[in-house]
Amino acid sequence: MTMIFEVAGALTKDVTILVINEINSGRHSSPFDAVVSVTNIDAHSKLIAVMDKAQREGSFTYTATIHPQWGAYITTINGVEAKSSVKQYWQILGGKDMSPLPLGASSYSPENDEEVLFRIKNLGLTQQSLYTTDPSQLLF
Repeated sequence: MTMIFEVAGALTKDVTILVINEINSGRHSSPFDAVVSVTNIDAHSKLIAVMDKAQREGSFTYTATIHPQWGAYITTINGVEAKSSVKQYWQILGGKDMSPLPLGASSYSPENDEEVLFRIKNLGLTQQSLYTTDPSQLLF
């Protein structure tokens, strides 16, 4: 059951941002490179607003490219850049099962007390392709 809090007449929620910098770690649990608690944010806020508040409070930084139709594409978190030249991106996971989100940061509304994980990934890169010298085994 989701509980939303009322603070000074406004409905609010708390969200925790988790970050893993290791490329293709596959992990969705500790250890984390950053754990940021964002409290008393408007209950209807999208994830990007949670990130903005964390950035204003000085506990988290990010940069994004904004697409007019698709919203924010996160490019850097806490100084770690996802390099599009090598098909890296920041994957966003959340929900009760900590699975990849169906929406981006501009569209997703985290629940109260939800943990949202950002981890850097290579598109199409598998553990096997990390160690191969055979070009046909490379997936990117």
